[in-house]
Amino acid sequence: MNMKRALVLVGACFVVLGLAWLSYRKFLMPAPAVPAPAPAAVVSAAKVPTVPTPAPVKEPLPISFEMTEVAGQVEIKRTDTWTAATKGDRLGTDQSIRTGPDGRAILRAETGDELALRERVELEVDKLEKTVTELTLTRGKVRAAAAPGTERLQISSQGAQAVGAGGGRFTVYTDQKGAVTVASETGAVKVLAQGNTVTVPERTQAHVPLGGKPSDPVPIPDDVFLRVAWPTDEVVSVKANLRGKATPGTQVLVNGQLALVKDDGTFEAQIVLREGDNRVAVLAEGIDGKTRELKGQILVNTKGPPLDADATRMFDPMGSEGDDKRPRKKRNP
Repeated sequence: MNMKRALVLVGACFVVLGLAWLSYRKFLMPAPAVPAPAPAAVVSAAKVPTVPTPAPVKEPLPISFEMTEVAGQVEIKRTDTWTAATKGDRLGTDQSIRTGPDGRAILRAETGDELALRERVELEVDKLEKTVTELTLTRGKVRAAAAPGTERLQISSQGAQAVGAGGGRFTVYTDQKGAVTVASETGAVKVLAQGNTVTVPERTQAHVPLGGKPSDPVPIPDDVFLRVAWPTDEVVSVKANLRGKATPGTQVLVNGQLALVKDDGTFEAQIVLREGDNRVAVLAEGIDGKTRELKGQILVNTKGPPLDADATRMFDPMGSEGDDKRPRKKRNP
């Protein structure tokens, strides 16, 4: 009996302790601390690897000629208008240059090609690339020097083409009637016209008549050939035609005015004179730049020879009876 009672008491104690624990846990025991969420990682901008922005790719500037020397009247045309050129100006593709009677210019490209323009030249740039230069010459004389790396330096004029290569130097001259003369200074130059090709060796020249075929190359003369047919008698007009002969492809000026040289070398120029003695200068320039000048005098007399007068035969213009012995009609009374 006592044992049973003791077990009941022990069980009752366990029940009371359990209820007490439950009450303590529910009402008196503090809630366990909830761990704060970890702060979001702050990524420093300085620590983020940045990809560098690539520099903008610059398009290479078009190749052009720079005018390193300019003298006299020189003009360039970039659109439709001619404007005066100065040293340092540039000439690119589809642009033109011209020189006046006293104008000269030297042009150099980044590629190393060089052009020397004489007076009365008109030239257009058709193509300008690293190894290829193509030009069109309308009139005048151009000396071209191809850079060592140039594959083709071509000058076209009046249906003919002169083509040089790296290191070569050659001259192209187009006269007023459209005839073209090509001379090689160093290296060989090919001349093409009317489906025919002629190779012009060093120190030779070839002539291409307008619409014709290139001639066989001939040596460049050591001296400039020039002959002038001076009038042997006085002339009776203030205008005269002066004739002469030179090598085809020679530029001839009579008193500073360009004369037309025909394909056979003959030329004729009309010159304006004044009463009395007139000094006339004829200047010939060969394809290689050598010159020769001839000077002469032309006497102009537009008044004719003086009239011889006999004083004994002179009469009174009024017709007095005593001076005029010519028969007269009798007057009616």
